[in-house]
Amino acid sequence: MIARYPFGVGPGNISRPGDMKSPNAFIFWIVAGGVPAAILLMLLYWRLFVGHCLPLLAADYAPYRAVGAGFIAITIQQLSYGTWMEPYYLFCAAVMLLCARAQRSAATV
Repeated sequence: MIARYPFGVGPGNISRPGDMKSPNAFIFWIVAGGVPAAILLMLLYWRLFVGHCLPLLAADYAPYRAVGAGFIAITIQQLSYGTWMEPYYLFCAAVMLLCARAQRSAATV
């Protein structure tokens, strides 16, 4: 599929009935957006994990570690079977970003 459509088939073709559907969000974006979408998705999650989640997991404050671990758990669930655009997933990502920002600002004071 990727060799035939390196830039994907587009989200319009995914919404139609057929054999290109997958409950896996990562597979969905590879089929819909092709290689560029897969690269952007991997870069996005690399930035979220390294820049925000990893510092929370290494924090001395237990609630920060819980937020980081929760983000990883929900991300794995949403990417393997989900849309990753659910409100609770976006809320968890927002809480993680806010906690990472609070941790960085507390460290600079």
